Parts: sequence; C-alpha cells; structure tokens
Amino acid sequence: MGGSAILNPEGRYYQHLKSAFEADCEGNYWAEEIMFMERNRRDFVTRIERINDNAEAICNVLQAHLLVKDDLVSGKNFALTLPYVVLAYYWELDWAAGFRHVSGAASH
Repeated sequence: MGGSAILNPEGRYYQHLKSAFEADCEGNYWAEEIMFMERNRRDFVTRIERINDNAEAICNVLQAHLLVKDDLVSGKNFALTLPYVVLAYYWELDWAAGFRHVSGAASH
C-alpha cells in the first residue's frame, strides 16, 4: 500500500516535514505501483469530489436510519461503529439480527 503527500514550500512546517520524509522514506516501490500512483493523481480532485459526494450520501442514509438515530444518542461504546455495521449488512439486517445482543437491532 502506498501513497503520496504534497508539501507546500511556502508552508510553515515545510522544511521540518521535508526532512522527516527524507529521513523515513524508503524507495521500495515497484515500477507498476509508481505508474498507478502517477495515473491516480491526474484526476485526484475529481475523485475526491466524487468520494465526498458519496460519503455525504452515505451519511444521509445512515442519519435517516432509526437504528442509527436511537443508538448514537445512547452513549454506548459501539455507537460510533454502528453506522458502518448497518451499511455493511444493510441488505442482511434480518440475518445479522440473529447475532445481536441488543433488542431491536435489526429494525429497519
């Protein structure tokens, strides 16, 4: 797994960050990985806009779901992970209800 960062030479911490990256960077990428990273950076802004739009749509669906509304205000430790579980098992909530420990967990 790889990634990239763009440092602003005018930024306050540019030199510190640049030095840290240079000290920790290992140039052990395969040529194909570099080609994919370069290709993916070409439409970065468009992809991020699409990701943001999709994330907002997912948030809207989850916020409208009664299970999320009820349990996010309950103060339980699992409250933050619940939206992800609901999303992952949305079409299988009845099946997943067989494994629940909270009554009404599969009401949808």
